[in-house]
Amino acid sequence: MISYLKKINNPALHYLCVNLACQAINFILMIYVMRAFSINEFSSYITLVEFILIGIGLFESTFRTFYVKDISAGNKTLFKLRCLFSNHLIVYFSYIIIIVFIALWYYQGDDIFKVWIVVVSVGVVFFTPCHSYIISSKNSSAYVLRELLIILFKSFFFVSVVHFKLQWEWLASYHIIVFLVYYIVYRRYLFLFKNAFRNKKYIFSKLKSTISRAKPFALVVMISMLYSKLDFFFAVRNLSDKDIAMYMTATKFTLPLLVISSSIYQAWLPDFANATIKKSKVVKKSVIMLLIGMAIAIAISSIFPFIDFYLFNNKYADAHDVISIFVFYIPIVFFYGTYTNYLMVNSMEDRLFYCNIVIIITCFPMYMFSDNISNFVTVRLFGETLLMILVVFSSMRVSKSNGY
Repeated sequence: MISYLKKINNPALHYLCVNLACQAINFILMIYVMRAFSINEFSSYITLVEFILIGIGLFESTFRTFYVKDISAGNKTLFKLRCLFSNHLIVYFSYIIIIVFIALWYYQGDDIFKVWIVVVSVGVVFFTPCHSYIISSKNSSAYVLRELLIILFKSFFFVSVVHFKLQWEWLASYHIIVFLVYYIVYRRYLFLFKNAFRNKKYIFSKLKSTISRAKPFALVVMISMLYSKLDFFFAVRNLSDKDIAMYMTATKFTLPLLVISSSIYQAWLPDFANATIKKSKVVKKSVIMLLIGMAIAIAISSIFPFIDFYLFNNKYADAHDVISIFVFYIPIVFFYGTYTNYLMVNSMEDRLFYCNIVIIITCFPMYMFSDNISNFVTVRLFGETLLMILVVFSSMRVSKSNGY
């Protein structure tokens, strides 16, 4: 396994190393925040951040994969890139308008500060085509610079908020600084937006085609996002602030480790798009990711009780049992993630779409009647296991139909 990992290409290693370093610092910052604020304040902070991440993830997951596929297919001429970026502007501003209305509706117009935080934070999706171009070019330097600047500003910002004893809402507002970092890093690519609508007739004629080709990605991502956040939506609805904090603590101590797999998959996207990967390699990579995920799960389950005892004086003791079960989510996702990316990039999104529909229909009533943390964790693991089986089965059927 070690010899195989050494064969991971340089961009993947860059993504992996930088993300691991940033996640380690994020982990320390989260502990810092958990110590400084009450359980209820931490719960409120996590809830707001989750809404922001949903808004960003929904757009980026849809169009990043689509843009990478489009650019990797040979559309790297200046004219075609400007056409792609022009279409992105139209879709982007439409999406931001939708986010504004959703934020106003959720906060009922009573807290404009939170609405402003959400809208500006989600605004970073403006730079999605720039990041996609970098991925397709296998140039990791801009990505590395972006992540390092973000974590640097975030560390300074969080320490300042705690030091000056500001309200917890200020913690979430650091996402606004992220927008400025994106601008600094990607400004060299903004020339592709220049004179974006000079040839309006051609641009708008291509818009319909762009939306049509992106629609399968959007449907899959929306359904996948709905499933992945279904527990969060019902937790906010059914659990107390303390239980939400315990459940979200479990997720925050486990899910960030998924960056290890996403970093590798991100570097593999161009290879998947060029259809250079065979069934045997997909299986081999999946097994390796499974073993890595299991090692991480065991480590987290063993370490968390000591972290809670020495850093929080057992303030989060109720989360111990939750984490010991929830960590098995990691190897499951590590395993089927390779198949998911393979299907997505090779225009087989419909298979993922139907898989997620089945999971949502199955888990929705279970979440609806769940009123404690244990039930939420059990349903989440059941759903992930079922999704893994469906995705792998769908991928195997594709491989057989392709003759390898």
